[in-house]
Parts: sequence; C-alpha cells; structure tokens
Amino acid sequence: PRNVAPNGEVTLSWEVTGDDTYTLSLSNSRNDTVLDVTGQTSVTVNPSASVTYTLTATSDIETDTDTETVTVGDEPSVTLFRVRGGDDTIATGSSAVLEWEVAGAGDITVTISGVAGTFDREDSTTITPSRGEVIYTLTATSSFGSDTATETITVGDPPVITSFTASPMTIEAGQSSTLSWSVTGTGPITVTISGVSGTFDATDSVSISPTSTTPYTLIAESEFGNDDATRTVTVTPPLTTPDISLFTATPSTISSGGESTLRWTVTGTQPVTYSISPGIGTVTGTEID
Repeated sequence: PRNVAPNGEVTLSWEVTGDDTYTLSLSNSRNDTVLDVTGQTSVTVNPSASVTYTLTATSDIETDTDTETVTVGDEPSVTLFRVRGGDDTIATGSSAVLEWEVAGAGDITVTISGVAGTFDREDSTTITPSRGEVIYTLTATSSFGSDTATETITVGDPPVITSFTASPMTIEAGQSSTLSWSVTGTGPITVTISGVSGTFDATDSVSISPTSTTPYTLIAESEFGNDDATRTVTVTPPLTTPDISLFTATPSTISSGGESTLRWTVTGTQPVTYSISPGIGTVTGTEID
C-alpha cells in the first residue's frame, strides 16, 4: 500500500524493459543509503516516516528513473467507546447514546455493527436495542489501518407489581394481616416493604401485626428500574361485649296513665341493639318516655 502505519510493511515492485544489460539501484529521500537491487523485481521496506523511493536503471546506453512515495501515518486508535452516562443497563424500549473518539491520521470512517450508516471519528448515535445482551462493535478504518472496540448493553423488563393485597384489610388491635404480592420483570428483583424488616422475593407474602392504621409501601427494584404500590391496613379497637352500666326509670313510681322516662347506659364496642320488655320492643338512643 502507499499509505501505512509507522514501520508498516510495504512491497516495492517493478518491471524494467529493454534489451541492454543494466544495473538497478534503490534510494530513498530520507537518507543516503543506496541499495543494489540488480536482478530483483521487488523489495520489502518498513518506513517509519513518509518517504519517496527512487529506482534507477543504468545501462551502457542510458539511465532511467522512477519514483514511488509512501505516506506514513498513525493507524486509527479507538480511544473512547461507551454509553453516555455510563449506564449500560437499560429497560426494554428505552434508548441509549453511544459515543466515541478515534485518533489517527487521514480520513477515518467509523461503522458500528447493527447500526446503519457511517460516522465521523468523534461522534455519537442513539440506539434502541432489543431485549437481552447486545454487543456493539465499532470499527474505525483509514488508509493506514483499522481498529475496533466493543460495548455491551444489557436490556431487560423493569419490575411491574401485578398484585399487592392485604388480607384482611381491617383488623382489630392484636390481630394479624397478610401482605401478598407478585412482581414481574427481568431479575434479579429485590422487594422491600416500608415498616417491615428484610428483603423478599418477587412473589411472596409476609404476616404483619400493626398496632394502629398503617400504610405499607412495597418497592420492587432491579437494575432495569423500579415500581411501587401502597396498601393500608386499618386497625380498630378490640371489640368488647355489651355491659349495661345504668338502667333507670324516672320517676320510678307513677299513677295509672302517668309517664316515666327510661334511661340506660351501655358500654362495649360490639354492635348493640336495644329492646325493652314488656310491651316496648326495640329502641334506639339512650332514653325513652
């Protein structure tokens, strides 16, 4: 090739016509060395810098020369190839930006496997890879050589909480409720719940015994994202049986046809219905005339 990297291998070849006997010599523009190449048709050289070679054919009748210039330059070197921001793990359907820098001499063309088009030596492009592990290979090419680099992006489904329940949702103080959930997505997935110690599997359950009404927030996390949901467990005071602490008639003695007021006080948290006998039946409130 006429363009090579420093100390790259170049083959100079030639053909000399004519019937006369001749000698051949090869010189270069960078030093005074002259090589006798009589009888040869080619020679291999490894120039460290750009140079012009002169081939001289000499016979008893005439001398002829020809020149060939070899340009030496740095081959491409990929100095940077990465996902912008450094996050090479993304959720399905999300995009990422690949960016790169390439050093080297001459015009450099950049191509990336799986990405259409060619790019400049310092450039970027937005990609939306499919699910799984996707390897992108950047190839930088010039007349002096080529270089490659790879970047791997892992794509997965973010966590989605498909169910999160509390059963029962209302309990008495001292009772228990069971939180149950199911989370989908590309694993591993870590589940935590506010107010509950430890971490849990994507599909799991845990028993809780709150002393007061408490909201529980479930957070599902993976390297591809997170999701959360909240359920509230309502705690009511423990139910007690009714206790009639007061039942009076005022006045307690009346004449026939007279009136007396009945009053009562009942304690307890159970649902209570009141009935008075004989002859009155179901009543409400705390008194009746």
